Amino acid sequence: MQINSPWEYLRIDAPILSGNLGGTTTVQGLSDGIEEDISIGWKIFDLQGLILRLRENISGLTGERIWGFKFTFYPNGKFNVEFNYNKPEGYEETDETISGDQINTSLNQIHTKDG
Repeated sequence: MQINSPWEYLRIDAPILSGNLGGTTTVQGLSDGIEEDISIGWKIFDLQGLILRLRENISGLTGERIWGFKFTFYPNGKFNVEFNYNKPEGYEETDETISGDQINTSLNQIHTKDG
């Protein structure tokens, strides 16, 4: 991870889906008002595990599900944590999986009806 100086903040913003994070961004805010992406490479998987455990902890303590996590760190050592309790619009969570055979059978039935 390469941090450029001078920076105003570092931020991680992550939507929390069923078993993973979706579209996680890691940025640094520069003193000129520009944000630059920070690549954290394989550390994204460590981050994902931590945030998912945090979600489970919060759910166990409060009964509330968090759908988003934002962590902002400042050069003076202060930080801010925000949780989003709103389910993403259009997101449907399901534990059901569909096998390739089920998909093919379904598609073949459509093809048979049309042809």
